[in-house]
Amino acid sequence: MAHFVRPLALADSLDTSRYDVHFYAPSRFSRYLKDKPFAIGELRTMPGERFLENTARGAPAFRADVSSVRWQSAAVTRFAYGAAPSR
Repeated sequence: MAHFVRPLALADSLDTSRYDVHFYAPSRFSRYLKDKPFAIGELRTMPGERFLENTARGAPAFRADVSSVRWQSAAVTRFAYGAAPSR
């Protein structure tokens, strides 16, 4: 939940008259995004059950062609730097 709450706190703190804020999150968090003053969208993710199954059997958490570094980098870019000043 912290991976959702921290970026949400950042998005909530931004003045939407000064910044274009776009917030993407997995659909399971959509109830927390109702009535937000910024654009929202769905972030497609691996189902939690699959992640837990993979780790329980010692399999890689993600497919070989999907690096967690790439996903983390994208998340940081979207959430930390994705709020651009309005023009």
